Amino acid sequence: MQLTALLALATLAIAAPADTAEVAPRNVLTGPCSAGVTNNNPQCCGAGLLDLLYFDCETPWEISSPLNPLSTICAERGLQAKCCTLGIAGLGVLCQDALPE
Repeated sequence: MQLTALLALATLAIAAPADTAEVAPRNVLTGPCSAGVTNNNPQCCGAGLLDLLYFDCETPWEISSPLNPLSTICAERGLQAKCCTLGIAGLGVLCQDALPE
């Protein structure tokens, strides 16, 4: 019985990490657009007017990821990756360039 308890304690001591490794802060970004109130709607857009209004905007037809970024998805159809505040009927309102993934 004492040997079992001693072996259990020894196993725990070996399995416990020697020191606590510091984990690097992680960017909790859910995609190519910021998580704020504005410019959080990913769009693939054509020509634009002063970053205020973009024409021929489409919702991305694929899910973006680090291996398949929004810029690549949009470039397949000759469009630009944008993050818009609002997308209405093919128009992107108050847009900015998408963040690199």
